[in-house]
Amino acid sequence: MTYQTNREIPALFNIVRRKHDIVAQVCNSSHLNISFRRNLTRNNLRDWNKIVACLLEFNLQDGRDQLIWSLHSFGQYSVRLLYAVLVNNGVQVSQKIWKSKLPATIKVFLLYLKRGVVLTNDNLAKPNWYGDKNCCFCHLPETIHHLFFQCSYAGFLWQAVKVSFGININSC
Repeated sequence: MTYQTNREIPALFNIVRRKHDIVAQVCNSSHLNISFRRNLTRNNLRDWNKIVACLLEFNLQDGRDQLIWSLHSFGQYSVRLLYAVLVNNGVQVSQKIWKSKLPATIKVFLLYLKRGVVLTNDNLAKPNWYGDKNCCFCHLPETIHHLFFQCSYAGFLWQAVKVSFGININSC
């Protein structure tokens, strides 16, 4: 319970007295054995009432805990099913990238590149980063498009990689 509460309702977790109690310690009597460092008001009281309401639905029994994955009828994890759920919920995955014969780390990098989340200087500057926003090769403003496609120095390096590995860019 602590694991979920500290992620779902951090304000309550921050004011609870015994943060490392286990479920058996909390639920060992007719009322929940939890105390807070101060009185619960407004949002904290509302969140606490939500937790109590959720706990009323559970019937704890002695025995070994087990993980059940709710996306599968038998509770078993399946990569295929997770992939289907992601795609059906709007996550776009490039089939060309995943079907290519490249190491997984390169596939993930290409996916990041496609989504525009590679940490180039312009992306680093978004969360108030104060470093140099220019390309270290040519000193023009560094963006993903600049670094991978426009910069003449980076272009030379990419050309060397293509020649070294026999990559035909038109076939990718």
